Amino acid sequence: MLVLDAIIRYSTVTLLLMFAYLVLRDSTKDRISVLGALTSVSVAALLLGTPHPDLTLPFFPRLIIRFLDVPSVVLIWWFGRSLFEDDFRLGAFEWIVMVTFVIVVGYFRIVEMGFLETELWRLPELISASSVILMLHLIWISLTGRSDDVIEDRRKFRLFFALGMGAITIVTVVAERLFWQSHALQLNTFRAGIILPFIIFALQWVLRYLPESLSFQTVSLVKTKNVALETQDRDLRERLLTEIEVNQAYIEHGLTISSLANRLGTTEHRLRALINQGMQFRNFSGFLNQYRISAVQNAMQMDKNQSTPILTLALEHGFSSLAPFNRAFKTVTGMTPTEYRNQLAQLSKK
Repeated sequence: MLVLDAIIRYSTVTLLLMFAYLVLRDSTKDRISVLGALTSVSVAALLLGTPHPDLTLPFFPRLIIRFLDVPSVVLIWWFGRSLFEDDFRLGAFEWIVMVTFVIVVGYFRIVEMGFLETELWRLPELISASSVILMLHLIWISLTGRSDDVIEDRRKFRLFFALGMGAITIVTVVAERLFWQSHALQLNTFRAGIILPFIIFALQWVLRYLPESLSFQTVSLVKTKNVALETQDRDLRERLLTEIEVNQAYIEHGLTISSLANRLGTTEHRLRALINQGMQFRNFSGFLNQYRISAVQNAMQMDKNQSTPILTLALEHGFSSLAPFNRAFKTVTGMTPTEYRNQLAQLSKK
């Protein structure tokens, strides 16, 4: 068991650290890359800090490593959301969750390392429950956003990610609560083992190469191929723009890419590829919101709508509620709907 644990654990740690290095190598200013690297380092620290008893590190290195793994669960939550939510930002709520988690888990680590002798009450159960809630939320985000996603590789990855996070959560949290006393060593090894295939997949994803590199194909040839693909879908693009811009399909509540594809007489896969590769959108709602926000802006500029509530204008132009509208409006225009309306009012007075 000792040899197996060492092989699995240190292989996984090595790959996690390699992943952190690779994603930061050329993308130190990219939010997703930074979060991915921090997550990898923290999970690696978790594995290093909970080895087989015969592989336990000296006190001071173990002390540093055990505190490095404190934010691991929240970092996984942040990183997963940054992968699937194109408008993800670290707001007040995300930082509150992080600070709370660090305080609670940090206190647990202080007791665990022997700096305090105190009763933990139900603290381990609280940490486990909080971890499960965050991971379930992440799984929910990865699955519910799949129908809106027009990036085919990411749509496939959502299912893989949800299954992986579900398996890891069950093993590391639920199984630990049920079998920790009787099978602690086996669970520790299994936890490292279940992470290993997912980090191998992540590394394969980061290291994948372009096939044209092996044949020394030039960039111009690649661009020519893409132009040919766009020409092939030109008719579909025209029909799509007619349906959206002329027939104003974007106003319809609950419009899905599936129903739109049926209306255009094409497949979902082909329509997603066109919206993503031919029109440079990452999700279907972002494509629709471009038209919806523009229509709301035009409506705000009309004299008859000066006293019309913002919510009314949003609902009239395809949005289902105020919160998604506010987020989309700020993403597109850089200001809130209220700020935009106030700006229009100031301009009209000049």
